[in-house]
Amino acid sequence: MAIEGLPAELPPLASLEALRPESVRPPRKVGGCPYRGLSAFQEPDAPFYFWRETFVDALERAVHTKQLVAVIVSSSGYSKSSALFAGLIPRLRKAGGYLFASFRPGGRATLPPATPARLAQ
Repeated sequence: MAIEGLPAELPPLASLEALRPESVRPPRKVGGCPYRGLSAFQEPDAPFYFWRETFVDALERAVHTKQLVAVIVSSSGYSKSSALFAGLIPRLRKAGGYLFASFRPGGRATLPPATPARLAQ
């Protein structure tokens, strides 16, 4: 059977197979959805976090070679939290020998003023 609008080089359709009703079809095995929407990836999501390897590699090298590594500045949505929680921390936890603390400033995070008296302490 030829279908109007399809290119002529496509072979003609010989038959149509009717789909069985969903109630009698065997169930399909479907894994967990790796898409997290707008939420940051967390440690349990590490198997699904794979598109920032270069950045996470650089962070891991920095952790091994620097005394302090801070990841703070970048545009919103760049994947900073995901890179840490689903990328770097699982790697370091697997290697062992690290302790982790996570903290985020509240909506009104402020630092005390840097006065000469405070700087001298």
